Amino acid sequence: MSGEYREYPPSEALKPFVDCFWTRVGRPGLETRVLPDGAVDIIFDLAAPCPPMAAFVVGTMTAPVVVKPSRTCDYVAIRFHPGGAQPLFGTSMRELSDNRVDLGSIWPSQVASEWTERLKGTETAPSRVLLLKRLLAGRIPGSSPPERRVREAVSRIELSRGSFSVERLSSTLGLTRQHLTRLFDFHVGVGVKVFSRIIRLRHVLWGLEQVSYERCRVDWARLAVDAGYFDQAHFVRDFRDLTGLTPERFQHRDYTSHIQKRGTFKCCA
Repeated sequence: MSGEYREYPPSEALKPFVDCFWTRVGRPGLETRVLPDGAVDIIFDLAAPCPPMAAFVVGTMTAPVVVKPSRTCDYVAIRFHPGGAQPLFGTSMRELSDNRVDLGSIWPSQVASEWTERLKGTETAPSRVLLLKRLLAGRIPGSSPPERRVREAVSRIELSRGSFSVERLSSTLGLTRQHLTRLFDFHVGVGVKVFSRIIRLRHVLWGLEQVSYERCRVDWARLAVDAGYFDQAHFVRDFRDLTGLTPERFQHRDYTSHIQKRGTFKCCA
């Protein structure tokens, strides 16, 4: 396998649950900044020396984490839509937020072990992803579809770049604010406001990626306005909370080549 990060689309049956499948090889000593992205991932580290820790779940994150692997990591993973993992896990996503847990503590341990061993026995990244698609599809028939109202709320938040207020969103969906909050906690793992902040940041990072690609000067004020921030202070505060760096330091550290590749950030060692 190459060291490149790659994403693969889900099959038709998995589309309501899964955003994408991804693969990546992490080099030892390479510092990785793990950023919130609103998603839950199942990650299989096929180079892990201890099999029980080879399959784990990374819950929805609300803060950055910096990791520096001491060994090579060989990943194949599933990234779920916000709210897409809950029907398959059968538990509140709030319990997993800002956490990394063994997959065997959510599903039967023999399932996690068997999937890991079968993936290890498959050599290429595309064949591993194909196997993982088949294995996950086998768990769909016994699961309910993702909560419709949560999917609609997530879609509206993403389309508005995180600027849809909780009051307006709950009114649009015909829910009380408290009910919407409970739904988001249970199915997504974070509240509506926190999820909106994450989506707003993702829009800024996308804009930063475009500027980097075009080799233009970064107009932080313009990026902040386009993303719906009230003022520069609001933007800088949110950016620092969710990335751990000021906008200028983030750009200086050259993370822009990875911002669209969310799995690059989710590989925790």
